[in-house]
Amino acid sequence: MSGSIADNPYRASGIVAAVAAGGEITAFDDAWKNYNDVDTTTTMTVPTTKNYFLIGPVSVTSSAVWTISGLLRII
Repeated sequence: MSGSIADNPYRASGIVAAVAAGGEITAFDDAWKNYNDVDTTTTMTVPTTKNYFLIGPVSVTSSAVWTISGLLRII
C-alpha cells in the first residue's frame, strides 16, 4: 500500500483505511489490515465504479458518527 495519511481523505482516528488505499501485499511480513474503531465523525464516499469492503468488526465509539455514502461490505 502506498500514500500517507495526509494524502488520503478516508481515514478514522488518523489511520489510513485500507478500503481507500487499495490492496497489494508485497512483503512476507505484511498482511491485509484496516481500522477497527471509528472514534471521530467522518464520511466515506464509495464510488459505484469500485468494490469496497472492510474486514470487521468495526466499532463506532464515543459520540462519533460514521456516514457511508454508497455500498460498503463488512465481512
